[in-house]
Amino acid sequence: MRKQTPKAAGDSKVAMQGQWLPPVVLLLLVLTTFWQAQYNDFLTYDDTAYVVANPNVRDGLTLQGIRGAFADSVASNWQPITILSHQLDVTLFGLNPRGHHVTSVLIHALNTLLLYLFLFRATGDTFKSFFVAALFGVHPLHVESVAWVASRKDVLSTFFLFLALLAYLRYVREQSGKWYAAMAAFFALGLMAKSMLVTFPFLLLLLDYWPSRRIDFSTRDWPARLKKLIIEKVPLFALTAMIAIIALITQRAAGAVQSLTEFSLGARVSNAIISYALYAWRVFWPSPLAVFYPHAKEGLEIWKVVLAFSVLAAITLIVLRNWKSRPYLFVGWCWYLGTLVPVIGLVQIGSQAMADRYTYITIIGIFVMVAWGIGPLLEGSFRKPILALLAGGLALHIALSWSYLRHWRDSESIFRHTISVTRDNFPAQSNLAMALAERGRVEEALPHFEAAVRIEPNAVEGWFNLGTAYSLLAEPAKALPAFEKAVAIAPNDAESHASLADAYFKLGNTEPARKAAARALELAPQHPVALRIMQS
Repeated sequence: MRKQTPKAAGDSKVAMQGQWLPPVVLLLLVLTTFWQAQYNDFLTYDDTAYVVANPNVRDGLTLQGIRGAFADSVASNWQPITILSHQLDVTLFGLNPRGHHVTSVLIHALNTLLLYLFLFRATGDTFKSFFVAALFGVHPLHVESVAWVASRKDVLSTFFLFLALLAYLRYVREQSGKWYAAMAAFFALGLMAKSMLVTFPFLLLLLDYWPSRRIDFSTRDWPARLKKLIIEKVPLFALTAMIAIIALITQRAAGAVQSLTEFSLGARVSNAIISYALYAWRVFWPSPLAVFYPHAKEGLEIWKVVLAFSVLAAITLIVLRNWKSRPYLFVGWCWYLGTLVPVIGLVQIGSQAMADRYTYITIIGIFVMVAWGIGPLLEGSFRKPILALLAGGLALHIALSWSYLRHWRDSESIFRHTISVTRDNFPAQSNLAMALAERGRVEEALPHFEAAVRIEPNAVEGWFNLGTAYSLLAEPAKALPAFEKAVAIAPNDAESHASLADAYFKLGNTEPARKAAARALELAPQHPVALRIMQS
């Protein structure tokens, strides 16, 4: 009898190499695509609030900073784990943006590997798991989450989400309390990085259907089985409810939750329908992309809403008709629709219509639909052309991500790009103007300050910034009406009153200058500009 030991050993070695090949390729794809992000600067848009001017972050990891991370909100959000990650970066790299960007890229790379590992362990399919993870790792819609330091919350919360999913797989297979506890702990950490993860328990119910197959709707006992699976997740629903309440209270306190007067219910629903369709479209054609998409409020054309709704309804109908024979379509589509609910705008936070960063988790569902949907085609005569098409699509997305990343180099670059691909964009005009002014290019910034007040004539910051620009150009006569407008819009804003007083004073109008300064001191008793005018 022949000995097969050498061959068996060789086969084992090849198998081991095969196991390591997909993660290595994924890592190379992600780092090749995103490594240039390390050369980006901090942006004037939220990076200041999260890192550069955040008193809980600037000194790095300290006891006082850690307490502040849990006690205070940032940019209308309670995200203590995210703030701790920024503190750690400052401890390691100071305020050098390069280290902060490298951290985000590395977390994204880890997320890509974890997604592959989760899908492979859940389904046993190497190729489809690799394809989904590769799309996730290089997709242009994810550039914002990776290249923008203020979006650290996206990559960090997803890191904990994937760890929670992996722990859930172990719990399902072993029914071990320690793995349930690990899953709940990872979920809690993810929620404290970004509250968007509140849909996690619902996501687990989808995974119980496919690929875990913990419930079979063709059997008679499926209602009892479903009830048991829901009860199993009650502690997770409790965490979800707690974080959702904290998030809503924090955002309301910061004035970030928009009223129905500002954004009507009809406008919110219409925008949500169009956003669902646009996000899905941009999975396949991710262009043009921008850091901020203005909300049309009441200006959406009805034909766009009808078209978007028709497309979404058609896809939903196809999915429902195949939910038993092709469960991955049902799970993928529900993953996409469900995980977007917290940020789709029915509860309007801020003034954006949509945001690329909201897709960081959500479009995984569409990737799954595509990867498993083309599976049968890979087994027939169309295998080679389909593989070539997939490779070409992946290469195109890498090229688009690489190109878009160049616009994230600094504030001037990203906001110039955003203005070029959107219309009537107040934040883009305002932030570009601020970026130019901070570089001493005030005259160049002036047209953008003026554009900002034309777009949003009732925004106090627009008029205040315009008045400040004229003051820097030593033109108090032009600054005066801008500050008067700011005071009219926000009569309790001390800075506007003090700047108005300064403009009057420079024009020699002493009496109105003292009156404005007195009002500023009522609002801010130690305001230096107001004190100087009152003492002169």
